[in-house]
Amino acid sequence: MNDYVTKPIDPENLFATMARWLEHSKLETLSPTSFVGDEIRDESSKPCPRSPIRDVGDTHPFPDKRQASGREARNWKTETEPSRPSESGHPDLKPLLGLVDVGMALRRLGGNKGLFIQLLCDFVKDYAGATDEIKAALSCGDMAQVHSLVHTLKGIAGNLSATVLQSASQELEAAIKELPPDVGDTDPLSSVQEEIENMEDALGQLLKAVEEIKAVSEEADEKAAPPPAEKTALDVEKIESELIQIASLLAKNRIEAEGRFESLRPLILGQNVDGDIAHIGKQMAMFDFKGAHGTLMKIAEALGLELDA
Repeated sequence: MNDYVTKPIDPENLFATMARWLEHSKLETLSPTSFVGDEIRDESSKPCPRSPIRDVGDTHPFPDKRQASGREARNWKTETEPSRPSESGHPDLKPLLGLVDVGMALRRLGGNKGLFIQLLCDFVKDYAGATDEIKAALSCGDMAQVHSLVHTLKGIAGNLSATVLQSASQELEAAIKELPPDVGDTDPLSSVQEEIENMEDALGQLLKAVEEIKAVSEEADEKAAPPPAEKTALDVEKIESELIQIASLLAKNRIEAEGRFESLRPLILGQNVDGDIAHIGKQMAMFDFKGAHGTLMKIAEALGLELDA
């Protein structure tokens, strides 16, 4: 192993670290600046600007934590405060203020705010009962399960840049590691009660904030939704050609398929495929290319078209 980057992954640091070891010719097509918004620019015809090289060690969220241990390690805070959503051009994410580093989260996702909101909603669905599961495992003395649950929650929080929850999870993880080996025979829950309560509070705040964002997002979608399209004559030849191109892109896991489909959307609205159109949009936003390909084939079939791709 020549080098490493720590989780959660910072794209700029990842590319900068790779730049140390890749040949210069390969750097011409490798750079985080190739990602713009929801699409990828074609940089094959010109060199990509390279990110400044930084020491991997400097990106560790707890710079001196590797020299600390036990409860002492849990006093460390992250190097940077979470960015304020209302000050970074995303007032609709204001409920996350003080809980999530929105700027960092969006950088990791190439600026795809829709995907970020979807990931937050998925988090609420999958981890709303996380603290109850951890408490149950502690009560049963199943320390292996406790370690797994806490570590997973910490990792997910880090990937979402949910700094408050990540910090609380780290504190709980450190406290659990301090427990004696035979703690499962006693009452491990009472030994980490304070840390459990802190994590439960952090998780509760995040869940509440995401629910607020979800409600606002759904309301905005309803207001922005166009009136039902009238059924019009299809330009079959053009639609078939576009569907074939999109299917080919999806088969290759190419994100350009999303932009291509947006151009096709007006041509097929009102043709009894509006539900599938909305569904494939969500699939592509989540990079579910295989699922999107299947939905595209379903749309083609509904339109009476057969695709070879």
